[in-house]
Amino acid sequence: MTGIDDLRASLARHADEAGSAAPGPAERRRGVHDRIRVVRRRRAATGAAALAVVVAAGVTAVLLPRQDSAAPAPAGATVFGVDVPATMTSLGYEYRLVDVASGDGVARLDLTETSGPRLVSWASSDADRVELPSGDGSWPLVADGSDFTDWTSVDPAQEDQLVAEVPEGRVALAVYELGDQRPAGVTAGGRTFRDRALGGRLLGAVIGDPGQDTLGLALRSVPGVREVTVVSFCADGPADAEVAVDSLTSGGFVSSGCSDGTAVDVAASGSISYAVAPGEDLGQRLRVRTADGGSVLDDDLRAGLAVYDVTDVADAGPSGLPATTEHDGHVWRLVSSATPEVGDREAVTAVPPGPGRRLALVVNARTGRAVVSPTVDGRTGTTSSAAPSTARVDLPVGASTVGYRAVGGARLPDGARAAVGFYERAD
Repeated sequence: MTGIDDLRASLARHADEAGSAAPGPAERRRGVHDRIRVVRRRRAATGAAALAVVVAAGVTAVLLPRQDSAAPAPAGATVFGVDVPATMTSLGYEYRLVDVASGDGVARLDLTETSGPRLVSWASSDADRVELPSGDGSWPLVADGSDFTDWTSVDPAQEDQLVAEVPEGRVALAVYELGDQRPAGVTAGGRTFRDRALGGRLLGAVIGDPGQDTLGLALRSVPGVREVTVVSFCADGPADAEVAVDSLTSGGFVSSGCSDGTAVDVAASGSISYAVAPGEDLGQRLRVRTADGGSVLDDDLRAGLAVYDVTDVADAGPSGLPATTEHDGHVWRLVSSATPEVGDREAVTAVPPGPGRRLALVVNARTGRAVVSPTVDGRTGTTSSAAPSTARVDLPVGASTVGYRAVGGARLPDGARAAVGFYERAD
């Protein structure tokens, strides 16, 4: 395979739930989808990451030990003359306002555990610049935006007090919880495969009944489809179960774990992408099994399977990066890309100028045994991974460079590859 092939394939294989692909023609696998979750941290990781919100320079927000439960927000709430939206829509899901707080210099909100995803939004009386943590908390994201027009996703299991402070003026925070409205698609048991997701369109989906550990999706070829993404999920079952998905013609993949009961937007679950030939059968099979291949008997488990047409995403360009992606409850559009040269220890490229909140996808491939971490302006992140993988970086306003660096004193081998895609909000 070429370096670009490696970069493209890494976008499909970096998911933390995805296992190795089942045997199949390697040249047919041209993965273009990177796994995305509306809720970025699992229950087990709660407490390991803290939400930090900063409005203008010197404004900080930290999570403190939880005190009192948040009361329902009043209808038609306003803060320092700004109307707080009663609802917000993220990826087709409607969220309703449940609490808002504001004050001179400080605003406090309690976060209690919920049964579904939620959003946190913000406003300031004296500024229109907001700082958020990056995905791994290594550096802040500084984003331009108007009051209550941006948001970040918060784990349902988060139970802390959110405190925002400003050196002067007033500050406000608002919390939104998932409402009843669902986007168009296939919905069952409170979970949805969206009609439009992953930059593509839904071709077919099935969500099993409680306890159903085997699913089949009959799907014939569709004219014009040259690349598909197969998505699966398993929830409320054994944590040590395996989910095996087999394409009728193009191999499959295995993911581990069946215990995440918080996922609502299952279009963002574990997946793999591959090229399809004209007339190829797109049918899929899913089985939830034990590690040794045995049956799983659990009346609560719920599994699902879907196929998306991502032909347009696959045709994004020579970088192999997706034309659109989803991150932190937003849709992002690729605006430029780069394939920087890789040195002994790092690969770095300049951040092109541009307004507004931006996202970078940093892909590494052929880095051998070296473990790498994303960098912004020379500062190394706190997450690291082996090749091939894709790091998602919330770019601070004013960032000059982005890339990856080998950690632990390792050197990068000859032939190591890198690609960086720059994205802007498209919603």
